[in-house]
Amino acid sequence: MPEGDELSSERAAGPILAAIRRLIRDQQGAGVVEFAFVIPIAILLTIGAVEVGRAVWAQASIIQAAKETARFASVRGSASGMAATEDELVALALQLADLPPEHTSAVVTWAPDNRPGGMMTVTIQHDFTPLTSAFDGASFTFNATASMTVVR
Repeated sequence: MPEGDELSSERAAGPILAAIRRLIRDQQGAGVVEFAFVIPIAILLTIGAVEVGRAVWAQASIIQAAKETARFASVRGSASGMAATEDELVALALQLADLPPEHTSAVVTWAPDNRPGGMMTVTIQHDFTPLTSAFDGASFTFNATASMTVVR
């Protein structure tokens, strides 16, 4: 290649290279681009944290409701003079759980019966459905069981 052609191609490439160098050094708009990459991840993490929190709260609610119902039933046996019925205990368990009744159920059993010395068991089940569509209609079943000896 003749020397004159080389010089003219350098002159033509000079403005292009200068423009590329300016673009590389230019930081305007970088924050907007970074924000566009980070915000979807932050939103997903926030939604996930809320869903996990709701699930933990539901599980803790049924555990506490089962314990409190068993404690109540243990002193309301046949010898107490105020014996609790199965329906009363199921209603109490559902009220204490404070979760949607259409997704929560409770079962109360005595072994062998509700006389002092017998074993009383409460089992609560809750079908947890996440609010977000990320789980595509999935639901999770939580269970809690508590047992106590009937003392009265």
